[in-house]
Amino acid sequence: PLESLGDSPKTRPGYPMMDETQTTQFVALYPLHGIQKSLDQIKGCSHKHRDHAREIIRKHNLTRKRQ
Repeated sequence: PLESLGDSPKTRPGYPMMDETQTTQFVALYPLHGIQKSLDQIKGCSHKHRDHAREIIRKHNLTRKRQ
């Protein structure tokens, strides 16, 4: 099914979703570490969550911090 912003939380896209805690951690870690390193550090997350991670990045308008 196609993902739209108006979907209820019960409507799942065709990829694994992070829960609220994982999402919060990802939002905090992504600017420092990028997608893969962030997912590696979050308990229960893996490369399978990449699509959801990209969605979160778009939704929160996240950007990487340059060291």
